[in-house]
Amino acid sequence: GDTGELRYGVLPREAVCVENLTPWIKLLPCRDHAGVAALLAGEAGRRAVYRASYHSLGISISAIGGVARLVQTLQLVLPPSARGAGAGWRLSEI
Repeated sequence: GDTGELRYGVLPREAVCVENLTPWIKLLPCRDHAGVAALLAGEAGRRAVYRASYHSLGISISAIGGVARLVQTLQLVLPPSARGAGAGWRLSEI
C-alpha cells in the first residue's frame, strides 16, 4: 500500500560530468537519439552542457497506484551563440 514516504536528496556543487550525465541519458526512453536529448548527442552536445553557466539534472521517482513514474529534468543556461559582435539572438535559435 501507500506508505506516504517521501525521500529527497540533493548533491550541491556536483559537477555535470560523464560519470553522472551518461547514466541520466541512459534512463531516457530514446536515450540521446530523439527529442530534446538529441541535442546532447555526441561530444559536441555534451560539451555544451559542460560550458553552461548553470546546469541542473533531476530525477523524480514516484509510485501511484502501484505504477512507478520516473520524471527527468535538465535545466541549462547557455551562452548566446557567437554570430558576430553585438549580434542579437533568439531562444528559437538555440
